[in-house]
Amino acid sequence: VTDVANAILDGTDAIMLSEETAIGHFPIKAVKIMSRIAARTESSEDFIRAMSHRDLPEGSSVTEAIGHSAVHVAHQINAVAIMTPTAHGKTSLAIARYRPPARIIALSSDPVTLRRLSLIWGVTPVCMDNSDDLNMMMRTIVDKAIEHGFKQEDKLVVTASVPAGGMTNMIKIEVI
Repeated sequence: VTDVANAILDGTDAIMLSEETAIGHFPIKAVKIMSRIAARTESSEDFIRAMSHRDLPEGSSVTEAIGHSAVHVAHQINAVAIMTPTAHGKTSLAIARYRPPARIIALSSDPVTLRRLSLIWGVTPVCMDNSDDLNMMMRTIVDKAIEHGFKQEDKLVVTASVPAGGMTNMIKIEVI
């Protein structure tokens, strides 16, 4: 029990059974218990406060600073999602590190990136074609948000790279 809770408190993205437990008599029950411990730990006020109010480490990259700032802005405006167009997933990882209450939607055309991001806490990977046109990309992002159940008046925090294909260097607030 303590190992599972401590792994969650340390910010792990996934927990798994040991080999002995996986081949034991009650592997399904063990997974259910681990899941319950993880959910209870993640829903505690102390955990939420500690994860969402962490400082940006000194010497952080621009991408890490954008991720930290996106989480802060999303919290301040009660955004329903943080949308991150990404080639490799670095911005999505930087955002997930802070465990925001807003959903993290990672948008990529790369199936390898999408599969890798499916293992990251709180990240929903979504396939989206690349666009060099910022306005076209924003329209596509809003369309994808609507496809995933967001509605009119919902607030989104969007990260992007301008020009397209570079390092993430922009945060935009979009109201559907």
